[in-house]
Amino acid sequence: MPAEVSRLTDGRKADVVYDGLGKLTFSTSLDCLRPRGMLVSMGASTGAPPPVEMGTLNAKGSLFVTRPGLAAHATDIAEYQTRVLDVFDAVRQGIITPKVWDSFSLADASRAHEAMESGKSQGSMLLKP
Repeated sequence: MPAEVSRLTDGRKADVVYDGLGKLTFSTSLDCLRPRGMLVSMGASTGAPPPVEMGTLNAKGSLFVTRPGLAAHATDIAEYQTRVLDVFDAVRQGIITPKVWDSFSLADASRAHEAMESGKSQGSMLLKP
């Protein structure tokens, strides 16, 4: 995949990579970044991302890595509500297009977990009563 990202960007690679899987894709995500690019590690459905050696970030082009958490970005209910409204507004404007990968009955919740943990899922999943 890093070669394909490089090809698609005329060798520049990605400014930002959002990694929602974790352990399985972490190293590949780093390899898809341009110098001074940022990896946003925001999921761990394939396991926790591995520790990062500081020298690795330097050797790959002074990369940045962050692991955002809701508690640090919405410190009180008013900020949380503002951020939620921002997301809904972005959906209304077409900036964000929600993608539902699959739906499962609540009785099949184990299948949904299996799809997520195996990395097969490619978007949100709905559990229906």
